[in-house]
Amino acid sequence: MSSLESKQPNLDWSHFKEIVQLLTVSVAQVEAGLKLASKSVGVLGESFTSMAEDINAIQVILTSSNSFNS
Repeated sequence: MSSLESKQPNLDWSHFKEIVQLLTVSVAQVEAGLKLASKSVGVLGESFTSMAEDINAIQVILTSSNSFNS
């Protein structure tokens, strides 16, 4: 490599538009993935909340059932 090549690199801009488009698509895919993951976490949280409420209701029933039996 000569000193001339290192001072003046060959700038080939022919693929610049395609690279920008691919990066844009990649960003959109990451954003879509994050939104989907956020929704999934929300559904999972709702499921755990529902399960906790059901367990609490069962505990109340068992507690009240035990007080009738005593």
